[in-house]
Amino acid sequence: MGNVPGDPGLWNVASGDIHLKPGSVCIDAGDPASPLDPDGSRADIGAIPYDATYAPGPSVYCEGKLNSQGCVPSIGFSGSASASSATPFLVTASNVVPHRRGFLFYGFAKDAQPFQGGTYCVLQPTRRTRGQDSLGGPAPCTGAFSYDFNARIQSGADPFLVPGALVYAQYWYRDPADPSGFASGLSDAVCFGVAP
Repeated sequence: MGNVPGDPGLWNVASGDIHLKPGSVCIDAGDPASPLDPDGSRADIGAIPYDATYAPGPSVYCEGKLNSQGCVPSIGFSGSASASSATPFLVTASNVVPHRRGFLFYGFAKDAQPFQGGTYCVLQPTRRTRGQDSLGGPAPCTGAFSYDFNARIQSGADPFLVPGALVYAQYWYRDPADPSGFASGLSDAVCFGVAP
C-alpha cells in the first residue's frame, strides 16, 4: 500500500517544493486505515496533504540585460496565477527603454543560456504573448510592460496552461541602441505555479 508508478506529481522537487499538485496520483491514494486528511478526504501519499488552493507563489530568478539607457530591466508581479480567479495576475517589467515594442515569452522549465548579449532564462521551446508598447515618459528607463497572465490562462489559448503547470516567463523588447549590438533588451525572469 502507498506505492504508485510513475511521476508522483510534486510541484517542484528541484527547488524543494514537495507539495502535491492538481492531478497527482498521490491524492487520496494513501492507506484507507490512516486518519483522514485535513480536508476530510482519504489520506494522501506524501509528507504534505494535498491543498487544492496551493500553488508556488511567483519568484524572480536569472538576470536582466543592461540596456542602452544604462538600466537593467526588472521583472515583477502582482497577484497570483489561477485558472479560475477573477483577480488579474500581472507580470510586469520596469526600467525599460520608453516607447519600444516588446513581448512576454514563457515556457515550462528554466534555463540560463547566452542570448543576444544577455541571458535567455526560459528553456525552449517557448511561447509568446502579443506585442505591446513600453510607453513611458521622456526620461530614460521610464518604459514598462504589464500583462495579465490570468487572462491568458483562462482564455484557453494555450492548452498547457492548466492547474499544476509551473511557468517561467521573461520580457524581450527592442532596443535599437543596445550597447551589445543586438538591438534588443531582456528582463530577468519569474517562475510561478498555476492554481485551480
